Amino acid sequence: MQDAFYGTYGCNDSNTMKNRQFKRLLDLYISNEIDAKGKKTMDDFFVFFQTKNERDAFANVQEKESIRKEIFSNVVTSIKHQKRIRILSWFTRIAASIMIVFGIGYGLLRSLHNYSSTSMVTVNTRYGERRTVVLSDSSVVVLNAGSKLMYAREFSTTHRKVTLEGEAFFEVTRDSQRPFIIQSRDITTTVLGTSFSVHAYPDEYCCVTVKTGHVKVTLNDVNHQSIYLQSGEQAYLKNKGDEMEKRVVNSQLFTAWQNNHLIFNQLRFEDILKVLERNYGVKIHCSNHAIMQKQITTQYFNESLSSIIKDLQFMVNFKYEMNEDYISIY
Repeated sequence: MQDAFYGTYGCNDSNTMKNRQFKRLLDLYISNEIDAKGKKTMDDFFVFFQTKNERDAFANVQEKESIRKEIFSNVVTSIKHQKRIRILSWFTRIAASIMIVFGIGYGLLRSLHNYSSTSMVTVNTRYGERRTVVLSDSSVVVLNAGSKLMYAREFSTTHRKVTLEGEAFFEVTRDSQRPFIIQSRDITTTVLGTSFSVHAYPDEYCCVTVKTGHVKVTLNDVNHQSIYLQSGEQAYLKNKGDEMEKRVVNSQLFTAWQNNHLIFNQLRFEDILKVLERNYGVKIHCSNHAIMQKQITTQYFNESLSSIIKDLQFMVNFKYEMNEDYISIY
């Protein structure tokens, strides 16, 4: 019955009762002049709203109370303006509940569903920016430059799921009843409680590197290849469609970026330029294609971009022009 009522008078504009019709039905209900069919409709609505909308749409109790008070205040003001008198307090509360769903011009109903839709949070970082995010379970995510993290404001009772585009370091609070799942481009990473990094920028390799604990990494393809990792191990995917490789690595090489420590180990010059673009918020164009595939091993700690470019110039032998936000290498 409740589902049927929601389908008739819910959030679909084409099926929603017109404001005038509903106000008429409410007036008849209040004056006790409503027929049996109308009374059943109103009774069903009150039961449905209390058991469905309030429970599902207002998971956050404090925000629920704040919205209720605001709507209640608006309804009381409206009643005074219309000089309605001798309406019992419970009728006022009924009107307040109805205003949430229908309102004037259905505005409050849309606000209610907008609140529900904002239960997902998106955090973006620009080039040259990093951000630290604390999730509802106290897990901590350090988001590298040029990345995006999407997560639920409150995790479910069965799992904790986030979506990552770019690069991040995770310190996951242990919860054996709710696995922590990271969806990122071509791979899915599942943990219970550990620390690790995920690299999944568009058009680049994917890798998951474990600092502490144990991690399961699964390919998002028809074969669903899975690799189990522990501290000091890495799952590496060079291209989409390839099989993942399991490697033994120094995890510090893949997590040092959190402390402005750039470590390049046999990394192509082309990929180093991408890292510099993200970390320093600049655009770098290289027209010298002969040097793009050269592999370089070096590291920089809290150094200026101009200092890094000069050092790379010495190793690779190129010319360049540099201004505030653009570097041309030739």
